Amino acid sequence: MMEFTLSRVAVCACGLMIMAVVAGPAFGIFEDRADDGYASLAEDLASDIDAFASGEADRMVMDMTLYLPEGAEVRVSGYVLILSCDGSEHTALLHIEVEGEASAGRSGVLVFEKTGDGVSVAVF
Repeated sequence: MMEFTLSRVAVCACGLMIMAVVAGPAFGIFEDRADDGYASLAEDLASDIDAFASGEADRMVMDMTLYLPEGAEVRVSGYVLILSCDGSEHTALLHIEVEGEASAGRSGVLVFEKTGDGVSVAVF
């Protein structure tokens, strides 16, 4: 009877070790996917600003509640857009220069207006 109990304990211990070995990389995969998603979001936001600059509209309003996850912040200055989220920063380059500097969290609203050859930005 004692051998049966010890064999079950050994099987449980081996199972826990296998789970520990597999769980580490599994959690890393989710972090990599989140980082890829944030980098893609930064590129998409920059693409939206570039599309506005080359379009016919004079003003674009971006409600950040529609774009950003909780705890995220976006900064726009010059030719650079920086998305900060979960302790990491993701940079995307713009094709046009944004006059001024703006920073908005999830509850912010960015307003872009065309000014001659460039685009100005304001936060509301």
